Amino acid sequence: ASDGEQSITKQTLEGTIAVLEAGATTIPIVVVRAIVNGWIEQLSAREDPALTPTIEGLTHLVDAFNEGDPEAATAAVLRLSETTADLADDTDDDTNIDLLRQLAEILAEIAGE
Repeated sequence: ASDGEQSITKQTLEGTIAVLEAGATTIPIVVVRAIVNGWIEQLSAREDPALTPTIEGLTHLVDAFNEGDPEAATAAVLRLSETTADLADDTDDDTNIDLLRQLAEILAEIAGE
């Protein structure tokens, strides 16, 4: 990845973490959808098979939002926490390891784990 791609990802990670720390349950659903769809686009553009579980998890989350299914949304957030933790463990990108771990922890907290 070029430095530009890494900095965009770092900014996106930091922005997502900041929004979630501000209170995930108080965020309007349209904002959450925009964030999640942005992640889907960004990760899909990388064409990296290692990101497939995360992309699928994000897609499940959007589906749960669209169906108004809070249990499915919670399950999708927990799955995202797990795949994000796996990405942190597997990444060669030292810049984002701590951010990925932080995001995984926040997602687990949101899912009630």
